Amino acid sequence: DLRAALDARQASVRPGLDVQGMDRFYDQAFDMLTSRKVTEAFDLKCTPPSAKEAYGPGHRGACYLIGRKLIDSLIHETIVMDSSTGKFFDFRPIGIKDAIHDALEIEDQDMATAHWFDAHSSSGLPPKKWGGVRFGSRLVDSRTIEVKVKASAAFKPIQVIGGKTGWYYATWIWRLRGWVDLLIGGVGTKRGRTQATALRVGDVIDWWRIESVTPGSLLLLHAEMKIPGRAWLQFEVTEFNGYCIIRQTALFDPLGLWGLVYWYALYPVHYLIFSGMLREIGIRAVR
Repeated sequence: DLRAALDARQASVRPGLDVQGMDRFYDQAFDMLTSRKVTEAFDLKCTPPSAKEAYGPGHRGACYLIGRKLIDSLIHETIVMDSSTGKFFDFRPIGIKDAIHDALEIEDQDMATAHWFDAHSSSGLPPKKWGGVRFGSRLVDSRTIEVKVKASAAFKPIQVIGGKTGWYYATWIWRLRGWVDLLIGGVGTKRGRTQATALRVGDVIDWWRIESVTPGSLLLLHAEMKIPGRAWLQFEVTEFNGYCIIRQTALFDPLGLWGLVYWYALYPVHYLIFSGMLREIGIRAVR
């Protein structure tokens, strides 16, 4: 039959290949993927609304929920003793630490390319609430301002932010935070900017490092200060017919309880600083 002919052809191309062995593993994988438990794990219809909101909307949130359901479905600890699959398939199994590391790297890459203007407009979640909103494990505080200028003019204040230019609002608070960061072994604000006006991935702006940049429309900064977690600050400029919307988004990935305490305890200060900064960016954009 057709399958036997294909197996014979494969064996002639790759001498010594155990085609029946490969078929056996393929059959096992197919049976597992079509099992009732896997079907239930991928069915998110019965997921409580609170869980959907906690993990965020869209494709990324659905992936988190599926991952959680798959993990919850693991009842018995399984140790793989048979390594014969290595003879049939070209892949190298990795340990749990490497798997988590790779998953976090992929998540960070997604974060670097995310456009929060689109995420907020399509999420269906409340656009604003005290303390920000949750996207997966991360806390997000986002705000916008509308300016009647072209994108190039709206992005200009963002282009030169930090360093000698400063952060446009409550400069003394930024300097105080930099001084505290130096006391606890951080970089503070002493580094300034690598380039006075140019933005390049990898360059520093005070205690931030540029993680992603799209000229005239996006700047993503990753914090290198001492904090209980990881933080990003993103600026987006979206141009419409005759006006632009500037979106400023602060993202925080808290490290345990202290990370959450840090975020919520300083949220009033961050709200004041970031709101004032965005307002000043809007004023400078129309000058």
